[in-house]
Amino acid sequence: MKFALHKNRFNKFLKYSGVMLIAGSIFAGYQFLTPSFYIHGQSMLPSISPSKVYPGYRLFSSESVKRGDVVAISPELLSSKDVQHPNGLYIKRIVGLPGDTLTFTKSEGNLVAINGLKMVFSPIENGKSFSLRSKMDDSQGASIAGIPFKYTDPYGNTHLGYQSVWDENAFTHDAGTNKFAEVVFNMPFLDGQANDKGMVFVTVPKGTFFALSDNLTVGTDSRHFGFVPEESVKAKLLLRDTK
Repeated sequence: MKFALHKNRFNKFLKYSGVMLIAGSIFAGYQFLTPSFYIHGQSMLPSISPSKVYPGYRLFSSESVKRGDVVAISPELLSSKDVQHPNGLYIKRIVGLPGDTLTFTKSEGNLVAINGLKMVFSPIENGKSFSLRSKMDDSQGASIAGIPFKYTDPYGNTHLGYQSVWDENAFTHDAGTNKFAEVVFNMPFLDGQANDKGMVFVTVPKGTFFALSDNLTVGTDSRHFGFVPEESVKAKLLLRDTK
């Protein structure tokens, strides 16, 4: 009787353990396939807010990456020649697919056209400007504003963002503001590309993407570190449609 009782308890234990193991495996698999992302910085304002968590899903093929997608990018394969990458992932928006030619303003690094087709910029009603203020000794207190806008690319993708407006020849800028602007608008990758009449032209190679911040005033992105290899795009974030 004792042997039968112990055997029955052991069988129940095995059954319970098996159920827990299966449940744990399902949970782990779910976490792997649908990761969540905690946002630290302000580079994706106003669509993505810092100190919030956003759901996503893991990507296993670059073919599912579309223009306008917000993705998680591993910095391991990105150029580190002029940029010190974070320990974690970049959260950025894909604006350029393989073969696309992008046009930027040279002074501010604003994207103005894709494949020769112009962007549409619409002001956000009652939108608040973003102000980036210097904490550096030689430009303490200087600030550069980001203007809120609704951005629509030639292919119908829409999102909200901040865009800088900067006239480097304006007489109203003091020395501190000019020094701060040199840092804010220092975009090593764009500076090395072909340019003409204040515009910079970038063609995205096969097997790569071009990614931007929604808050162009403060973000570090492909304007700084260059093209994103397709294998560096790890996941896609799920966001509310802004159309």
